[in-house]
Amino acid sequence: MKAKFYSTIILLLICVTANAQSERVLTSGEYDNLKRNHALPQKFLLRETGGSHSVFVPRIQPSANTVQNNTTCNCLLPLDTTFSVVPFINATPPEYRNDDESSAVIPLPFTYCFFGTSVDSIYINNNGNISFGNPYVTFTSDSFPNTNFSMVAPFWGDVDTRGPASGPVYYKMTPTALIIKWEHVGYFSVHGNLQNTFQLIITDGSDPLISGGSNTAFCYGDMQWTTGEASGGTAGFGGTPSTVGANLGDGINYIQFGRFDQAGYGYDGPFGANDSIDWLDSSSFAFDLCSANVAPMPYDCNNDSVYLRLGDTTSIDVSFIDPNPGQVVNISVNGGGLANLTTISNTSGNLARYIGTLVTDASNLGYNTLTLTATDNGSPARSVSYNRIIHIDQVTGIQPVHPATSVAFFPNPFSDQTQLNITWIGKDLSIIITDVTGREVYRAEQLASSVVLNKGDLVKGIYFYRLTDGKSINEKGKLIVQ
Repeated sequence: MKAKFYSTIILLLICVTANAQSERVLTSGEYDNLKRNHALPQKFLLRETGGSHSVFVPRIQPSANTVQNNTTCNCLLPLDTTFSVVPFINATPPEYRNDDESSAVIPLPFTYCFFGTSVDSIYINNNGNISFGNPYVTFTSDSFPNTNFSMVAPFWGDVDTRGPASGPVYYKMTPTALIIKWEHVGYFSVHGNLQNTFQLIITDGSDPLISGGSNTAFCYGDMQWTTGEASGGTAGFGGTPSTVGANLGDGINYIQFGRFDQAGYGYDGPFGANDSIDWLDSSSFAFDLCSANVAPMPYDCNNDSVYLRLGDTTSIDVSFIDPNPGQVVNISVNGGGLANLTTISNTSGNLARYIGTLVTDASNLGYNTLTLTATDNGSPARSVSYNRIIHIDQVTGIQPVHPATSVAFFPNPFSDQTQLNITWIGKDLSIIITDVTGREVYRAEQLASSVVLNKGDLVKGIYFYRLTDGKSINEKGKLIVQ
C-alpha cells in the first residue's frame, strides 16, 4: 500500500515537472532575443509585473455622432481627450508600451455583425488587429483565408511601441461604435525610425460615423513600414508581408485588400503580387462586414466636387476595389449630360479602373453630376456608385485671383503627368499645404516667382492650400490628387 502511495506521488511530481518544463517562464528580454532568433518555445509564460486581468470594461464616451463623420473621404479621426490608451495586459501604464500584447476581453455595448455572426466582445491586439474568442500575439501575419484566426485587421504586422519614438495604441468606445487608433507606431525590435498611423472603426451598422450602412472602416494616415525583424524584415521591409483584411476563420468567409512588404505606390489588386505600403497613405475603406459578399468600394472620395473654367481639361481616374476572392467588378458610366467626356479605358477585375478626360463646354455651365457605378458578380451581386460633382464656371473656375497675385492650379485634380504651377507678381509669399486632418505636408517660403510641385510629392487624397504674405494676401483653396 505504501509503495503504491509513493509511486503515485512520484508520478505526480513527474507530471508537474514536465508541465513546468513545457511552459518556460521568460522575461521580456529573453522573449525579445528568442523572437529575433526564431527560437520561441511552443509554450511559455511571460514574467511581467502587469498582472492578469480577465475583463476590460472601457469607459463609454458620448455618441460617436459628435465627432467627424466624413468617413468615405477621410475616417482617420484626430486624437482628443475622449480617447484613452488601450490597457494591454503585461504592459506598464499610462502608455502601456509593449510588443505582442493583447487587451483583456472587452465587452461591446452594441452588437457587431461579422459575416453574419453577432459579436458582443473583442480583444484588441497590439499587432494591428482585433480578434474574437481569443487574443492573438502572433506577430508574423498570414494570408486569408486562415482557419487559425478570427480577426479584423486594418494592418496585421509586428507593431512594437516600446521605443520612445513610437506612439501607443488608443481607443474610444461609444454606445454604438468602437474606434481604435495605432498612432505613429514603430516595428520590432524597438524601431521608431519608420512609423505607421492607422485606425479601425466598428459599429452597430447604424452609426453615421460610417456612412451608407457600413459597419467597418479601415483608415490610414502615413504608412512607412511593413515588416519587423522577427518576420524576416530588414529596415522595416521585405520578409513576410503584412496583411490587410478580415477573416472569420472558417476557411470560407474572408476579405483581403492586399499584402504589403515594400516601399512605394505599387498595387495590383487584393489578391495579386505583394504590394507597396505607400499605396495605403491617406486611404479610407468603409464596408459592411455583416454580409458574406462585401460590396465594391471606390478608392477615392465619394461625392467630391471639382471646379473648372470653360475650356479646362481634367482627367477622371477612379478605381474600385473588390476584396472578395475571385470576383470581377464592372464599371458603368453615366455622364449626366456632360459634353466632351471621353473614355480612355474601362478595365474590369478585382481592381476595376475607369479613366476618362473631360473638356468643359458652355452647354454644361453650372453643376453637373458624373456617376460611376461598380457592380460585382457575387451572389447576390452588389453595386456601389461614385459621384463626382463638376462645377463649370466662366469666371472663377478653380483658381483664386488676388489683385497683386496670379495663381493657377491647372488641372485640379492633377493627372499622372500634371505639375502644379503657382505664379505670383511682386510679392514674397509662402505656400502651406495640409491634408484633411490639418497635418502640414508641404511648405515653401519667400517665393518670389513660382514653385512647381510634381504629383509624386503628394500622395493620393484631398489637400488644402494657403498662400500668404503674412499681411494682406491670404488665399485658400482645395487640391485633389488622384
